[in-house]
Amino acid sequence: MWEMGRYVEGSWKREPAEKLHLTLKFLGEIPEQRLKDVDEALKSIKHPSFTVELRGVGVFPSRERPRVIWVGARARGLHTLRELVEDALLPLGIPREWRDFVPHVTLGRAKGRVDVSELFKKYEGKHVGSFDVKEFYLVRSVLKPGGSEYTIIRRYPLENQVPG
Repeated sequence: MWEMGRYVEGSWKREPAEKLHLTLKFLGEIPEQRLKDVDEALKSIKHPSFTVELRGVGVFPSRERPRVIWVGARARGLHTLRELVEDALLPLGIPREWRDFVPHVTLGRAKGRVDVSELFKKYEGKHVGSFDVKEFYLVRSVLKPGGSEYTIIRRYPLENQVPG
């Protein structure tokens, strides 16, 4: 995926490979004493493993003023798993996300004006890769001067898919 960066003109910061991820739900600030409840709710989720296809590119908020550059993620199981996460957290008073779910992996962030027209010409709608999802995580994100620092709090394994 890193070769995609040569099609972005302007100043932007790429996400290091070890920070690439797909967010199912951003929880925001959760008090330490509530983490046990969140953990218990997420442990109750049952879902088979699945494969995510990385396809196409996009930006937030718009092509004219991109701030976040991303590659799209597609899988039937992705939307279902996200809904299960939303359902599990709702009884804890954590509301559903009001914005549409746009599954993606962030490649980087613009540091000024960037031109992504060549990126879109080259990769719009194109298959970029795929990966198997066998677990999901509860992650703590701390914003630091050098960027976000991620710490995995808990791993939640998915069920093995039944062949055929």
